[in-house]
Amino acid sequence: MAIYSTKDNRIVASYNNELNIPLASAAKLVIGFVVTQMVKENKEVDEAFAAVLKYIYKEYSESMLGVSD
Repeated sequence: MAIYSTKDNRIVASYNNELNIPLASAAKLVIGFVVTQMVKENKEVDEAFAAVLKYIYKEYSESMLGVSD
């Protein structure tokens, strides 16, 4: 799986080169997975998912809303 940033016109993360997912779709996938895991395991999001969500939120904020840190 490769997560592609349309803002930067590049792949921002890659786990399997055969599958490309636009960043917005990847965000939906990750958020859905994390929420499902939280409900299933009844615990907080671990640090890896929190980092991914933070990155996706930052990318979305900058590219879609014109907001930056």
